Amino acid sequence: MKLSTLLFISTICINSWAVQVLQIGDSHTVGAFGDQLYKSLSLNSNVTSARSIGLASASGSHYSAESAAQRTLNYGFIDRPYMKSSSTKGTVDKLSTLLNNMKPDVLIVELADNFSGYRTQSNDIFAKNEIQKILNQISTSNSKPNECFWVGPTWTDWVDDNGLPVDKRKNNKATFYKKSTLRAQQIANLIKKEIDGKCTFIDSMKIMAKSEVKTADGIHCNQASGVLWGQRVYEEITGRSTLLGGISKMKPAGPPPTKKNK
Repeated sequence: MKLSTLLFISTICINSWAVQVLQIGDSHTVGAFGDQLYKSLSLNSNVTSARSIGLASASGSHYSAESAAQRTLNYGFIDRPYMKSSSTKGTVDKLSTLLNNMKPDVLIVELADNFSGYRTQSNDIFAKNEIQKILNQISTSNSKPNECFWVGPTWTDWVDDNGLPVDKRKNNKATFYKKSTLRAQQIANLIKKEIDGKCTFIDSMKIMAKSEVKTADGIHCNQASGVLWGQRVYEEITGRSTLLGGISKMKPAGPPPTKKNK
């Protein structure tokens, strides 16, 4: 066997055991979904460091705005593994900054519900712009991930396809969010189209049965459903990833080597 071939194989083997992962998202990442996905990633035998950042109510704008004030929200924030529990207020770095500082091999994006326009019935232009803001952050960064995955929205269990309540909880938050399966499917298809050739789309409505999704308010999964969703997404990603096809280990991966100040 030629020396060049041996070196090539050795490089693949070394790199497959030194994977850094960055996952960003919204309130789902702050909650049980993000917690489970992070735990599973950190136990992947190929992963040497993992980081999970969630900002409740976030969209593409919050991970791309120049002003720190526009990257700050007061509804819930987590930065794993640096924070053991979530806080109310948080500020996220621009995605390009995170990529340049951490230099992750794998990027996982979980953003959809906040630009879906469930309540306003907005057209797709706003959603497209929010998606493109994330893609632009990736394309303009100096350190681009080798693999990118985008997790789409999952089902709702409180409203029908028209956003109308399916039970007697008419005065609760389900009527506030007005998430409908129809619109969630439309947004899933839109994301898949917009990111084609740039990120791999993870269709949450294909890896989760509608009967498995139980929410507290029509949009946020309860603890059990959130954990299940996070695990299903992890399994789907590792099944499609070249870098993350490892086995689970007993000791979780640590944080990135250094954390840059915001």
